[in-house]
Amino acid sequence: MGKRTKKDEYLREAYIVLQFMNEKDVGMAVDEDGLIFREYRDNFPRNCREKRNSELWMKQLFSKQKIRLVNYRLTDEIKADLVRVKFHEEEDWVFIGTALNSDKIIVSEDSDYGIKGEKGHEEAFQYLTGRLALRLYSSSSYVNEMV
Repeated sequence: MGKRTKKDEYLREAYIVLQFMNEKDVGMAVDEDGLIFREYRDNFPRNCREKRNSELWMKQLFSKQKIRLVNYRLTDEIKADLVRVKFHEEEDWVFIGTALNSDKIIVSEDSDYGIKGEKGHEEAFQYLTGRLALRLYSSSSYVNEMV
């Protein structure tokens, strides 16, 4: 199997969105300010078919009431802890806060979470899954668990 491209990662995430739509009791929590949608949308190249499809899927999720808006703000203590464990990209903190205020699940291909045992991210992974009790998945591991 060849090296995975960004496009492969986006398509896997799009597949997960489709799974959400098809599973009766599965939904998605996002931040109330739309930062997660913006991040997702910004990762697609302009005018590509996948971007148009993802926007359509998101509209369908909203129409089926499968998207729940939640508060994503973190306490100062958690912010300090995230910096301490070298999870310092503040634009990713919205995912942590959203997960903490919903089902405590994060599905991501971002290596900063240490989901796949990436070197240098072990302490962040331990903090997120231990102290914060988050369940972290790659797209493929989450889809496998859903099946």
